[in-house]
Amino acid sequence: MMRSDTKQGFFHRLSPDLQAKLQDASVRQLFADKQCLQERGERTLFFSIIEKGHVRFGTTGRNGSFVSVSRLGPGDIFGDIAIFGARVRVHDAFAQGDVAISRIPESRFLGFLEQEPELALSLLKLMGKRLTQALDALDDALRQPLVVRLGRFLLRTYQNEGVSGRIDIGQSDLAEAMASSRVSISKALRDLSDLGFVETGYGYVRIRNPDALRQWIDCAEMIDPLDN
Repeated sequence: MMRSDTKQGFFHRLSPDLQAKLQDASVRQLFADKQCLQERGERTLFFSIIEKGHVRFGTTGRNGSFVSVSRLGPGDIFGDIAIFGARVRVHDAFAQGDVAISRIPESRFLGFLEQEPELALSLLKLMGKRLTQALDALDDALRQPLVVRLGRFLLRTYQNEGVSGRIDIGQSDLAEAMASSRVSISKALRDLSDLGFVETGYGYVRIRNPDALRQWIDCAEMIDPLDN
């Protein structure tokens, strides 16, 4: 049974009836900080719901270096891309803090999709949103300086999981997420702080004025933003 304290994320936007059905079908697993949840290339597939903690996704190179591409929190889901597309897990995943996951085997999950149109439609909307964000991130990487890309990343993370404007993420994790150095991230954070958009502390960033930050990003963008 899923025991999440948060109301954020994909899972909590589903109807109570569908939430209950997914809970009953899932098996709960616990992971310690930095423990590996999955490895790229694995063929045993699950639809997974994060109950507690955060999970970092990325790829580990042949030299052992890990490049982070995303970070998900309570109520978020993963495993759908592998089930619908690659047929293997496309990212390595590691626990950030103590993590609890509810997992549903692929075959049982696909049965839910046939029986529950709400779940299928919600997943299509989520995948469309994620694709749009991926395309925006690619365009940013080609056009924008780091400080703009970081501002957009922080704003998106705040919208997904921020509580009172606070995002629990350190500079090393930001450097991985932005494929940059910690020194460059520190400078970009100082620039955002000098502009009055954020304040920083040990292991967190607080968005002081999300509306002002959004307007600044819109003005800095070199193409017309899409309506969200």
